[in-house]
This record gives sequence, C-alpha cells and structure tokens, in this order.
Amino acid sequence: MFLMAPHFRLKSLPRAIDRRLSWVKTLGILSVGMGCGLLFCINPAFAVETVELQYQDRSITVTLDDIRAFSETGEATTDLDTFIEGSEEVAELVGRLLTEEITLSPAFQERIQRDIRQSSLGQFLLTQINQFIQGSTELTALENAIQASLAENNRISILEIAENYEADVDRVTINLTEAGVVYRDVRGFVERVLPAVEVAREFLQDAICDCPTVTEVSNPSDPADDSDADTPQSILPGSLPASTVSQIQCQPSLALDAAPEPATAQLSN
Repeated sequence: MFLMAPHFRLKSLPRAIDRRLSWVKTLGILSVGMGCGLLFCINPAFAVETVELQYQDRSITVTLDDIRAFSETGEATTDLDTFIEGSEEVAELVGRLLTEEITLSPAFQERIQRDIRQSSLGQFLLTQINQFIQGSTELTALENAIQASLAENNRISILEIAENYEADVDRVTINLTEAGVVYRDVRGFVERVLPAVEVAREFLQDAICDCPTVTEVSNPSDPADDSDADTPQSILPGSLPASTVSQIQCQPSLALDAAPEPATAQLSN
C-alpha cells in the first residue's frame, strides 16, 4: 500500500490541473467578451481623413491628402476639379484659404493651451471656427484640434485643424462660403487688433499710478509722522505733504484746479 500511494497521487494531479485550466479558460473567455462589449458601447475617437467641402449649392467629399496636394502643387483630382468648375474664387478658397495660417503670440498661446474655454480668446476662436467647421456635436473635438495645431508651431489653419480633428465621426464639414468671411476676420483680429489692444492696455497700466486709499491719507489731527522726514519737501510741487501730492497727481481734475495762474497773468499785476 505504501508503494501504491505515490502512483495514485501522480495520476490525480493532471486531473486537478485540467480542472483549474478549464476555469482559467472560462474566465478568459468572459473577460474577452466583456471587453468587446465595452468597445461596442464606447464610440472610439479617431483622426478624420476625409472632409466634405461646401460652397453655396455644391458639395464634395475629398481626402485631406488631396486638399494638401492641391494647395502645394495646384494639381486637383478629377472630383476636386469638378467641384471647382473653373472658378478662381473656389480654387483660391480650397488652395489658399484652407492652408492660410493664423499666428498667435506665445502669451496668447499659453492662455489657450492652459484652458481654452477659460480664455476669452479661446472662446472667441471656438465660437468663430465652429461656424464653418462642423463634425462632432461636442466642442471638445474642435477644442483639442485647435490646441494640437497650436502645439506644433504657434499657428493654426483650417486644414491643420481638420487633420488634428479626432471624433466619433468619419469626416468633418467645411463651409467655404462662411470660412471665406469669418476666418479672415478672425485672422485680422488676432494678428492686428489684439496686439494693438494689448500694447494699449500695458501703456495704460504703466500710466496709472497707485493712489493711496482713504485710510492712508494723513489726518491733520493725528500726530506728525516722521516717515516722510527724509524726503525733502522742496522737491515736491508747492511744498505740499507727499500724501496730498500723490492725491493730486492721481486725479487730473484736482491737479488742473490747483494749478497756479500763468506767469503772464502774475506779471500783469
């Protein structure tokens, strides 16, 4: 009996292994099934490869590569040539407008990259570009496409946005009629108006002085403060206390009212 026991255990061991392997196979099949179910339930986002171009009453579906080739070489495919129909305006919209770039300053790019929806410029770009580029119902796809385009070279173009557009749709629609007006208005605002406004704002910030608050103005009944003792009063206009001079300088109307009469008027007396 002692010699038969090891033989019995060796024969039982493969059966136990088989049972465990069957359980592993069952669990594996269930896991794969659940994973496939999740994939079917979730709409995957993928890069768009084709666009639908619309101009007035015509439309065509072309690949992004065909548009890129036409803008670089001027050679159009048969379908794209049919869509253009010999119109120089349409040819310019497809060949030039779609690749026309808008350059943003590093400061504005940083604001948009940080949070495009919290930036007033980012919201402006989203609402304007969404007028002629439409794909997913969610603005997130357009938001990500703009940020991806800016991350490459601080510039955006309609074609770059379309190339970086990732959504649960197989194509995006570009309305060339709207783009011809809106996109160039956006470019003019971003590249010319916005920098001028920024310069003006910085100039005004430097020109405005820091006026003291009401609590900072000295009260005549309070004891004399020696903090301004080191400041020669002779260098201040009219030998006034520094706090009073600060108030007058920060209020142009007060400064004009307190200004002395012209020298000619004093000589006449």
